[in-house]
Amino acid sequence: MTAVTPHVDPAIHVSGLRVSAGRGKQRRCLLEGVSFDATPGQFISVIGASGCGKSTLIKALAGQLSPSAGSILFAGHRIHDLKGDYPLAVGYLPQFGAFHPELTVKEGLDHALALRLPKSVPGQVRINWREHIVELARTDSFLDQPYRTLSGGQMRRVALAEELIGDPAFLLLDELTSGLDEHSDREMMSWLRNLAHKHGKKRWPRRTEPVP
Repeated sequence: MTAVTPHVDPAIHVSGLRVSAGRGKQRRCLLEGVSFDATPGQFISVIGASGCGKSTLIKALAGQLSPSAGSILFAGHRIHDLKGDYPLAVGYLPQFGAFHPELTVKEGLDHALALRLPKSVPGQVRINWREHIVELARTDSFLDQPYRTLSGGQMRRVALAEELIGDPAFLLLDELTSGLDEHSDREMMSWLRNLAHKHGKKRWPRRTEPVP
């Protein structure tokens, strides 16, 4: 008896991706011939030396850069179509986040909730969802601290919590662990791996070092 492996459609499909910048004689290729598939629930890191195109790839996936050639499909949809129909389906966290340093973590999350959730969502539902995000991102121990007093790892957790508010099916992260010590780096990557596997999210952190 032969075991049959069920077919799983890719969550992300990239084919022949090319990204170029500049015009005329100044035009240069940033990425060339990138192709891959990612299955649902996968946790993947993009690893490479500085300047090799990792951020360019993440920005192209997030729809921040337009490909010169090739295609990018999320669950069978082109990224711009998907973001147009479902604005919160793809979360993107750039390398440098922007926060008001005097706001507490709780105030910042409440502000993000107000911006990202429809006004029709009842107040208690918002509170319940914030509590869920706080638990998921493990930010409960420093909710009342001003953002400026947080450590690098805590700041990244807050940034991730804000992206998780929209419950994105896909989350693209650029240089998530840059500047963290070895322990914080390992903890962050372990937490993300667990989040991807247990909650079915597709995580794409850009890194310059292999996953521990």
